[in-house]
Amino acid sequence: MMKEKKSNNLKVIIANLLRGKKPSKRDLDAINVWYYTQQADEAELKKALRSIDREVVLRSIHKKSRIYKDRVSRSRFLYFSAAAGLFLVFLIGSLFYSMLQKTEENMFEISMTEVLTKQGERKKGELPDGSIVYLKENSSIRFQEDFQEGRLIYLSGEAFFQVKKSESEPFRVIGNFLETTVLGTEFLVSEKRNSTEMVIVKSGKVSVAKLKVESDPVILDKGQRASLSIKDQKLKVSSVENDEKYFAWTEGTLVLERANASRIAKELSTWFGIEVINGATDTDCIVSGAYNKMDLLQILETINYSVNLKYEYDGKKLIIKSMSCK
Repeated sequence: MMKEKKSNNLKVIIANLLRGKKPSKRDLDAINVWYYTQQADEAELKKALRSIDREVVLRSIHKKSRIYKDRVSRSRFLYFSAAAGLFLVFLIGSLFYSMLQKTEENMFEISMTEVLTKQGERKKGELPDGSIVYLKENSSIRFQEDFQEGRLIYLSGEAFFQVKKSESEPFRVIGNFLETTVLGTEFLVSEKRNSTEMVIVKSGKVSVAKLKVESDPVILDKGQRASLSIKDQKLKVSSVENDEKYFAWTEGTLVLERANASRIAKELSTWFGIEVINGATDTDCIVSGAYNKMDLLQILETINYSVNLKYEYDGKKLIIKSMSCK
């Protein structure tokens, strides 16, 4: 009785699927159980068939189908019966796979938002919960629209977060190697490709855990930094001096710290998104400074106050010819 009831329920589920009705988790579980018990049921069916007079069955089928032949191949009948059963299983399986795949793809396409920055580009925006994110150049974030399943951000590159406080719902940032969890604070996550990934706290407190190696999370307070070496997967915690230099870019400030000609060329190329060719020989001449909301020529002329800098700029490409100490 119970088995017959289950069979009827399965028929209802399959009928609903064929009508395009979305299956529930319980329906999916029922189909899975049915699918994986097919081998056992098939063996049981074969055993039962041996006890049936097949000639009687065939005559009954022929009569109802109005087929009158003296000789009918038993093997053909069994072949077509098995083929029909296999085709039904294949059809249902295909419908399931197609439906579930489309459902998953649609959910991903509808619910996920991605924000990208290219070289020379920085962005500021508000997240669904009211938190603020600053995205540095050559970076990206992905998150669900409206944070349907929690405040979760996937980050590649570098970003600074001002998190709106919520005691009941943590704010999580997933990088390539670290996961940072907070309730409400200001912090920066930076990933230097193939080198290090770090988290720096500007205010409040955060929890940082390694993603690919099981270990206990570390707690960071204001002015502390967690730095992970990608090569050896060692996570180090230290205090940060003059931490404002790490957050200055969010205010439109380019910071150079003990930069030689090669470093200056690289920083200007990344900041402004232009081609910079360094033709200067690196010497002991170095430059340090913070350049707030300045254009390229303003920065070059400011640098020229401290060193002798010769350059050419045609509006697209910058060539640093030489840099020497004064």
